[in-house]
Amino acid sequence: MREKNGYRDELENIREVFGADVNTLTVEQTARFLGVERRTVSRLIKRKKDPLPAKNVGCGSKPAYSISITALARWRCG
Repeated sequence: MREKNGYRDELENIREVFGADVNTLTVEQTARFLGVERRTVSRLIKRKKDPLPAKNVGCGSKPAYSISITALARWRCG
């Protein structure tokens, strides 16, 4: 699979903000990086068309999401 244009730049931007050793982000961290509210990130995860890729790592009825920095970089590139 071919990399999308700008993918490496997006990945580098994320690593500059959160550190080179970080692989996943919380909803709060993702919101801060995108410059939006936490609930906006939750909506982006749940939307039908072009959702923000995330894994539900919560248990029971309370979801908690983990966002891979590589998936976020790909998603940001469209």
